[in-house]
Amino acid sequence: MFLKKIGLSLGVAFSPLVGFGKGNLFRIKSSTNQIFHLSPKVLRGEFRSSFNNLQSSLILVSDNNYVTKSELFEEIRSDAVLFTKKHLNLSDSINKDLPLVNSNFSQKPDFVSDFLISNKTGKRIGILGIAFGEVGQTISGTIRKVNDQAKFLRKVKNCELVYCLMENPNSNDSVFTLRDLAEKSDEVDQFFASSSEIKGPQLYCLKNKGGRQIFLNVQSETVPEQGIVNLKNGEFSGFNVF
Repeated sequence: MFLKKIGLSLGVAFSPLVGFGKGNLFRIKSSTNQIFHLSPKVLRGEFRSSFNNLQSSLILVSDNNYVTKSELFEEIRSDAVLFTKKHLNLSDSINKDLPLVNSNFSQKPDFVSDFLISNKTGKRIGILGIAFGEVGQTISGTIRKVNDQAKFLRKVKNCELVYCLMENPNSNDSVFTLRDLAEKSDEVDQFFASSSEIKGPQLYCLKNKGGRQIFLNVQSETVPEQGIVNLKNGEFSGFNVF
């Protein structure tokens, strides 16, 4: 039902009609395949410790403050964490055990990976990370790097799906939007980002530059609601909010 509804609403934010409710989070079985792109408010909230029980779910983080909070990592064993410009000056305080990823910066610490690979949900998934604010960085160059890395993950690393954690370009005074960047991709299946401009989790169904359907998952930076992507056999099957 959810996939059909999204397919009929290309380019429009999908607001889920069915939510888990806050209490239901603790009853999610560890065998359930889901993607949690954790919102900043949830990372600081009362439910964060429950994410350790979701052993077969993919947990993604793009919150800038997470990388320096060792106690958060102990509670939330994330699978991919976006490394941004803000972190370049925090090398001494960053938790280096985190699975940090940045696919486009030319200068970054050795403990930050260009890409990550996970088999957690039953599919071989390549994970990229895109950030902004590096000296000399251009939007066209960034898009080119995303597409080149995504092709590499598919053709060389044999990834069945490619996901991309993405910083909001608007935070760096760019005229480009999250949607603009997603629509200029050609090999990424889902993008994950956060924004202070929305009042709750949103899932956008878009077309990439080749006309293929892709998803843009945006978490709110201002409310404690959490969007969850549900998977069946490793493929998208629905989107809920708790």
